Amino acid sequence: MHYLGELRRIDGRLTFVLATRANGFFSALDSELAERLAPLDGALIGDGRTDDTLAVEIGALLGY
Repeated sequence: MHYLGELRRIDGRLTFVLATRANGFFSALDSELAERLAPLDGALIGDGRTDDTLAVEIGALLGY
């Protein structure tokens, strides 16, 4: 099991923040997972993207 990241409110918008040291996580993802999920780091929730569609995007990037 991996902790992938979290939704944070940044500038008033919900944003997916990848679990990396650069984003302030003590226990960061390994480099392979972080690289695969990097396109979603900073992804905004809203404007057509929901938490459910984010989960689908994460699954696709991980090959599920």
